[in-house]
Amino acid sequence: MPFLAYIAVMLVSIGGILFELDWLTKPKLETKPAMQTSSASAPAPVPTVLPASAQPSAADAARVVSALTPAGPKPLEPAPAATVPSTPPAMPAVTRPLTPAEQKILDRARRQEREQAQAGAYAQAEGARRTVKQADADRAKAVLEHARQEKLAREQAKRDAEAAKAAEENAKKQAEIDRKHQKSVEEAQAKLKAAEAAYQAELAKKNKS
Repeated sequence: MPFLAYIAVMLVSIGGILFELDWLTKPKLETKPAMQTSSASAPAPVPTVLPASAQPSAADAARVVSALTPAGPKPLEPAPAATVPSTPPAMPAVTRPLTPAEQKILDRARRQEREQAQAGAYAQAEGARRTVKQADADRAKAVLEHARQEKLAREQAKRDAEAAKAAEENAKKQAEIDRKHQKSVEEAQAKLKAAEAAYQAELAKKNKS
């Protein structure tokens, strides 16, 4: 019941406010005087209209209603109008046809660019060709050097083998010479001993006689 009474009071207040706003927005007319003077006629009454700044707007009315309603939604503020740029859009530049002299200059510049591009491409191709040629030469040189080193190694191994064989043969010959010399020495020593023994025996025979 208290809630319904509160709703009723709010409705009555809102109705009074709307009525007052409607009354304020209407222009007030001056009432004609009851008595007119006989000497001069009074000018016609001019209705007084409130200035636009003094007249309440719909937003003001909404704010008043929202203030009286605690749980009511807040009034929406009117969105500001979109501003239009004052500067006009830039117009595209109008190109004029080239004169024969300008066309010649443009053609010459383009021809120079093509010649420079062709020269650069030729220089790159020539550099790549020289690089490939140098790589082939280096590879062939490396192959030849490897073959030469292998040949030298084989020849050195052959010489080493021959030298080892010669040294072995020399060692055998020297051993044979040494053996023969030792045999000769031994034979000479044996002969010397036999001769000495014969001399001693002959000497002993002489001493007995």
